[in-house]
Amino acid sequence: MRFKILLHSKQNTITLPINYNYLIRALIYDVLPDDTAKNLHDKGYFYKSRYFKLFTFSKLYAKRFFIKDKNITFTSPVQLFVGFADNIVAKDFASNLLKKSSFRLQNNILNIEYIEVIESVDFMELNIIKTLSPIVVYKTFDKKKRYFLPNDKEFLPLIKSNLAKKYAILAGKESDFDLKLQPLKCKKTVIKNYGNVVEGVEGRFILQCPPPVLEKVYDAGLGANNSSGFGMVEVIDET
Repeated sequence: MRFKILLHSKQNTITLPINYNYLIRALIYDVLPDDTAKNLHDKGYFYKSRYFKLFTFSKLYAKRFFIKDKNITFTSPVQLFVGFADNIVAKDFASNLLKKSSFRLQNNILNIEYIEVIESVDFMELNIIKTLSPIVVYKTFDKKKRYFLPNDKEFLPLIKSNLAKKYAILAGKESDFDLKLQPLKCKKTVIKNYGNVVEGVEGRFILQCPPPVLEKVYDAGLGANNSSGFGMVEVIDET
C-alpha cells in the first residue's frame, strides 16, 4: 500500500539539507506506533540471516526548487510518496498521520493538506517504470561497499536476489522467476546518507517481472536501502 502526501508551509518555502533522506525516515518512524517503529528500526522482517524493513519513500517533489550552501529550498507545497509492503503497518501509519494536522521537519512547520491512498496497479509482464527515488545496488567487499549501475554485470543479479528475498518474506515461499530491467533513460546520482556516499541510478526502465511477484514487492522498493529513501518506483505505462 502506498500513499501520496501533500505538505504545505505557511512560509511558502521549505528549506532542508540537500541530503534530507534521514529526516523523512525519522518522520516515518515517529508517525508509526511505538512498538511497530521499534521493531522495524531495530530488526524488521527476517530472512536467512538478514533483516528487511519492507518500506520505502520518494524524494520530495515541488514545482520549483533551488540549491544553495548545501541546502535545498522547495516552493510549497511538496509531495511525498510512502510505500509499505505490509498493509497492516501501512494502515497504522495512515491512521496516525491523519491524527496530525502538522509536524516539524527540521526548522519547517508543515501542514498536512491531504493523504491519498494510491490505487493498486494492474501489473503486466512488461511495465515501464520511473524512479521516485534512486535505485541503489551494492555488494560488500572487505567491509567496503561497491556500488553497481545498470551497465555493470552485477547489477541485475543483485536486484533479482534482493527482490527474491523480499518476495519470500511476503509470500511465505520462494520463487525462481525471470527478471529484466532495461534502462530507457537514466543517470547516476550520488547522495550522502548518514555521512556515507551512496551511488544510485534514476530514470525510466522497462521492467519484466511476473505480476504475482510485483504485486508483493512493489511497495517495498527495488534494490537496497529502501527504508532510507531509495528504490521507490512507479509504473507509468503498462505494455
